[in-house]
Amino acid sequence: MSLTYISSNFLIGNGNPEGVQGGALGCLYIQSDTAQIFCKKTSSANTSWQSLDGSVVQNSSPIAAATVNIGLQTDILNLTPSGTLTTLTVNLYNTSADLWIGKKVIVSSSQAITLLTLGAGAMTIRNLISTLALGASATYQYIAVNTWIRIA
Repeated sequence: MSLTYISSNFLIGNGNPEGVQGGALGCLYIQSDTAQIFCKKTSSANTSWQSLDGSVVQNSSPIAAATVNIGLQTDILNLTPSGTLTTLTVNLYNTSADLWIGKKVIVSSSQAITLLTLGAGAMTIRNLISTLALGASATYQYIAVNTWIRIA
């Protein structure tokens, strides 16, 4: 990550700042390679950066055999396990009355997941993946009542 120091409350750099760049509460960061803007939501170390483009990131550091439930407002599920996971269950949001057609969720992991189980209650999920490679992601979109589909 290349960083240009403007002031203690305004930074410019290449790459996503989450897990890499520290900053004061309320500090702004511009990711110069994408023009995305982030705001520091807490003063804790180099975490809690939130994109101001409207994306809501749900961070989780699961252990093997854990279950992660994605919230309604979540756009990106950022999984950061400490190492390769043998099994993990991820549940997409599954209350159709709250969902809207076109809603997308990106599931990404910093580590490999050997057996990934995706669920959505009684909803249908098309083009399921059953594993996630190190650093990989999958994007799901809600396309019809009670139906999610992997689009990337």
